[in-house]
Amino acid sequence: MEYECLKEKRVNVKEERNGRWKLRDADWDYFREVVSNEDWKLGENGLRAERGVDEMNERLLRKLNKVAEESIGRTSKRANGRTMKSWWNNEIDKARKERKQSNRKCRSLRKNRSNSEAERIEYERAWEEYKSKQKEVKCLVRKARVNEERKVIRELREKGEEGGREWYKFLRGEESKHTGNVEELVVNGRSLREKKEMARAVEDFWKDIGGVNEPDSDLGNVTLGRKIEEMMDEEIRMDEIEGYVRKLKNGKAPGMDGIPNELYREGGEGVIEGMHELFDIYGERKGCLVPGMTVE
Repeated sequence: MEYECLKEKRVNVKEERNGRWKLRDADWDYFREVVSNEDWKLGENGLRAERGVDEMNERLLRKLNKVAEESIGRTSKRANGRTMKSWWNNEIDKARKERKQSNRKCRSLRKNRSNSEAERIEYERAWEEYKSKQKEVKCLVRKARVNEERKVIRELREKGEEGGREWYKFLRGEESKHTGNVEELVVNGRSLREKKEMARAVEDFWKDIGGVNEPDSDLGNVTLGRKIEEMMDEEIRMDEIEGYVRKLKNGKAPGMDGIPNELYREGGEGVIEGMHELFDIYGERKGCLVPGMTVE
């Protein structure tokens, strides 16, 4: 008896993504000026009664995206979908095209180089030209990257302690995606290097806080006090939203709404006003807000 396992073929669909926001080089004064010129009123009472919370939330996000596109912009992409590097310039692009032309010429002459002495000499000249173009491109790229790094260092020095996270990213390298494997754990002053010991220590940690295979009933009941329950029924004030937005940290990945924390923080009174109105609508009607902001 023979068995055959059949698997369903999956079709990979490439998702079109926008480039990243140019937050590092953003002119926040101009951004706030554009925000102040925008009408952040989401709708009058009649319009608010007709539309749901989700629709009004989308309207706020569209406004914020529109302002950011106009004043900050996103990184551009090449035809192959790759993001353009910040140090890339027209001089490098032109030199690379010339290098490709030299490469094509060299390959076309290579197959006939053994036919005659003249064709061999022509091929060697083409090969030297190609090597020269290759060195030129490498030199231009190296020079452009050095200038870009100097610019970043100068900007980080101006930021001082506030640019701590940016310093860390710069030292790791902007394109670094992996921080490396954990090679050592220190538990109560004792160093652990064996994988089994480290795994056991991590498991014990989660057991101590009730996070591994523990039913919810074992974690106890949490009851809100009467005063807190009364506060939850009160309307959300503008100063509460402003205080929360001030706690948002820069350099965090955007949430489900695709808006980075920097846009909320630097948006000023206009964005706060739009958010306040949205929370008012949320109190009047049922709906679901997109959890986009993260403090920690």
